[in-house]
Amino acid sequence: MRWRPIRRCSSCTSTIVRFLTQPPCAPSAIQRTRRTRRAARSSATRTGEPTGLLLAKPNATILYATLAKGPKLPFDYQVNSTRHFMRELNRLGVTGALDAGGGNQNYPEDYQVIQQLADAGQLTVRLAYNLFTQKPKQEKEDFLNWAAHSKYQQGDDYFRHNGAGEMLTFSAADFEDFRQPRPDMPASMEDDLEGVIRILVQNRWPWRMHATYDETISRALDVFEKVNQDTPLTGLNWFFDHAETISDKSIDRIAALGGGIGCSTAWPTRASISSSATARRRPRLPRRSPRCWIAA
Repeated sequence: MRWRPIRRCSSCTSTIVRFLTQPPCAPSAIQRTRRTRRAARSSATRTGEPTGLLLAKPNATILYATLAKGPKLPFDYQVNSTRHFMRELNRLGVTGALDAGGGNQNYPEDYQVIQQLADAGQLTVRLAYNLFTQKPKQEKEDFLNWAAHSKYQQGDDYFRHNGAGEMLTFSAADFEDFRQPRPDMPASMEDDLEGVIRILVQNRWPWRMHATYDETISRALDVFEKVNQDTPLTGLNWFFDHAETISDKSIDRIAALGGGIGCSTAWPTRASISSSATARRRPRLPRRSPRCWIAA
């Protein structure tokens, strides 16, 4: 599957999922009780029993962490389940996808099922996967280890390494819930991010970076421009995912570095749910970036 450059983003909208529903047995399986409900920001019935509905407040970390606590299927069941899932995607007309990584998805441990299917020639959906750091304050170690054992585009047409992201460093990750206050990135963001970006550029790995707010994007661009001075980004494909509140100035800076923006069809929907307090941050479509990709 190849992303194609477009000049204007789709006006389609998509549903923004802000919660995760679990089967009735899930709360007990992860030891979610009346006592833990409030701390875990989950909903409950009038009697105080947890329902399994998790609220992404102030961000989606709770969803990822809770998924990791759930019981796991035996390996053979995971293989069979994945084949059924791909068949359902095929039924819907999906033949290729980009994997932007995710919380508690460690490489290569959590990629064994899909790797086995790829080795056996049993994939029916083409997958390009990005490596997503998992350990706060240990991001450089993650990417140094992966760069020593993985090469960009290793694999075949059905399962291929696609670079880094969308989490590069935890200190540079904001979240796109406009019902919550904008997160302020810590002072360590630039140093943390620079260390990772230098590893990626030296190994010629493309990257995608999750960034919603221009306050985060502009600081990340400071880092990219600094690295570019002594290790040019020329020829590398990289882009910001989301970028709902990006400024004209940041768009121009991205264009000057040869980067791109991953546009989401959710932007119009997110704009409609923005409160009056965040109205000035409402998403809008970039107009001057030379490269823009559309993603559902």
